[in-house]
Amino acid sequence: MGQLFSQLGVEPVALVWQALNFLVVLVVLYRFVYKPLGVVVALRSQKIQQGLDDAVRAAGELSRAEETYQKRLSEAEGEAVVVMRKAEQDAQSQAQKIVAKGEERGESIVQEARTLAERAREEEMQHLESQAKEFIRSVLEKTVALDPKHVDEALIAQAAAAIAAERRAT
Repeated sequence: MGQLFSQLGVEPVALVWQALNFLVVLVVLYRFVYKPLGVVVALRSQKIQQGLDDAVRAAGELSRAEETYQKRLSEAEGEAVVVMRKAEQDAQSQAQKIVAKGEERGESIVQEARTLAERAREEEMQHLESQAKEFIRSVLEKTVALDPKHVDEALIAQAAAAIAAERRAT
C-alpha cells in the first residue's frame, strides 16, 4: 500500500493530517456554523409557518368581520327604512293634526265672527227699535196736539214712514 501511495504521490502522514484537519474543520463548521444556521433556519421556518397560520386566521377573521359588517349594514339599512317610514307616518300624522287644528281654529273664528255680527245686528236692531219708539212717541205727542181731522191723515203718513224706515233698516 505504501507503494501505491508513493506512486500516486500521496504521503500517508500528510494524508492522516489532512484527514484530521478535515475532521476538525468539519467539527468546527458543524458546531459553529451548521447548528446555529440550522437553528436560524428552524426559527425562520417557524416564523414563516406562524405568519402563514396568522394570515389564514386573519383571513378567516376578516371574512367573519366582513360577514358581520354586511349583516349589521343590512340590519342598519332595515332599521333606517323602518325609522324613515315611522318618521313619514309621524310627519303625516302631525300634518293632519295641524290641518285639523287649523280647520277647528278657522271654524271657531268664523263662529266667533258670526256671533259678533249677530250681536252687532241685535244691538243695531235694539237701537233702531228704541229710535222708532222714540219717533212714534214724538209723533203721537204731536198727533194728539193736532186736530182730529188731520190726525187720521197724520197717522197714515206716520205709519207709511215707519214702514219705509223698517224696509230701509232691513
